[in-house]
Amino acid sequence: MYSPAGESEPEWLIRQFAASPKLPIRFHLDCGLMEDRPSGEAAPSILATNRHLRDVLLAKGYRVHYLEFNPLRGIPRTLVRGGIANPRFGDRRSNACNGQIPRT
Repeated sequence: MYSPAGESEPEWLIRQFAASPKLPIRFHLDCGLMEDRPSGEAAPSILATNRHLRDVLLAKGYRVHYLEFNPLRGIPRTLVRGGIANPRFGDRRSNACNGQIPRT
């Protein structure tokens, strides 16, 4: 997760979203279930960071499309079919999680 130079505490970007007013944007987050190892010294894993960001964004009222996938079971169609560029993101038929965790 991004942090500016000189920032020693992890999850800086998440703290920025938690502290700022809600913006008119929506999010697509995806992460592999095997990304569960710390990403640096005293830093949480990519999986834990994505889950935390998802929870903060949902608590702020953002629309979040969230996907956790198991790479051992293959790449999910949503990533192959466009991932973040998927034109269905925002469509009522998309699986914006609204607090639920879809897994493949």
